Amino acid sequence: MVFNMLLGGLQRGIAGIGVPPAQSGGAITKSPTGQPGFHRVLTVGDLWTTPVANLKNDKFNLIGTFTIPADEFYAWGNGAAQFPDNQGFLYAKIASLTATTAQQGLLRLAVENNSGTIISIVKEFRTDNLAGSTTDRQQQVLLPEQRPLAKEDSKLTLYFQPDTDDITAATLPNTVLLVSTTRYIK
Repeated sequence: MVFNMLLGGLQRGIAGIGVPPAQSGGAITKSPTGQPGFHRVLTVGDLWTTPVANLKNDKFNLIGTFTIPADEFYAWGNGAAQFPDNQGFLYAKIASLTATTAQQGLLRLAVENNSGTIISIVKEFRTDNLAGSTTDRQQQVLLPEQRPLAKEDSKLTLYFQPDTDDITAATLPNTVLLVSTTRYIK
């Protein structure tokens, strides 16, 4: 009997100090069907395949779209906000056709329904801070998992508002995007 009391107390103690599940501000870490998510980094090739022309500074210009495949859910970012070593990251260097230096402005991460009639802005960043390093974690902008989830046929979208007008094109060879996401499978 004493052994059972000690064992029960030990089990409750271990459960009480366990590592909390990965979450982002109280967000779930499983898909609506209960499957755990995993990290995936989206690149320029995932988000767009042709140059984006005529970026204007008086509006947010759509520069990238990722359509969610069948039987999957996605969230911008990865990992829990309270665990920095477990978080995803965002790296963005948006370059014009002739320049190799990063264009300055605002980058928005959004989730849209398939028809584009409902757009949820998830996060907004100044691009000045986003071209630190692709490999050094100390110079990366951390991006914990963000909600809402994008479901099948919805889209993860990127919008960019440059500080200066007349960027004639953002082109693939000069632009680098690395954006952490969490992928859930039904």
